[in-house]
Amino acid sequence: MKKRFYSARELVEMGLFNSTSYIYQERARGRFPLRALTFGNRRDLLFDAADVEAYIGSAVKR
Repeated sequence: MKKRFYSARELVEMGLFNSTSYIYQERARGRFPLRALTFGNRRDLLFDAADVEAYIGSAVKR
């Protein structure tokens, strides 16, 4: 079954970003490239798998 969402921690484990703190900080500044779905507090961020895959694809093309 294909994944539908990635957590902030999974993005860090995949090597896309340095830390979850960076993700939260840049998102708060409005500069984070991925749209997040929030459930409850800010630590419960989920990112749509299609958005993550598109971001990876655009990074590879650069």
